Amino acid sequence: MKLNPLYFLVLGVLTFSACISRQTVKVNENPEEKKGAIVFSGGAGDSYETAIVLKSVNRSVKKQEDAVAGEYDYISSLYGKKDKEWAVAEQSMVKEDKRVYDMIRVKIIQNDKMHFFYFDITEFSKKLPTQSP
Repeated sequence: MKLNPLYFLVLGVLTFSACISRQTVKVNENPEEKKGAIVFSGGAGDSYETAIVLKSVNRSVKKQEDAVAGEYDYISSLYGKKDKEWAVAEQSMVKEDKRVYDMIRVKIIQNDKMHFFYFDITEFSKKLPTQSP
């Protein structure tokens, strides 16, 4: 019985793609474990003084990337899916009075309006350098 060369090509591609997908999976990276790992408190988030404060309730969620993901989840809870109902127009980090803030300007796609959010991400930032008086 002679097998078609196309069979070997398809088999090779499937084997190769299965190997690639296995290599991209990170051990101990469980997205479900990170859900709900950030709590929000503080004010309305429309200025630095009323910033939304992010706190981690999970030791593995302490990176700035985790804070940004939490911020996007917060905004999505208000406006819907990112890049469908809203989009990031600008994002910057500011250090002020020993606190670290992430300012995000969001464009609401449906009505083309802009909204600012101020998040206090001090807990997720690297240690701030000491300032001399």
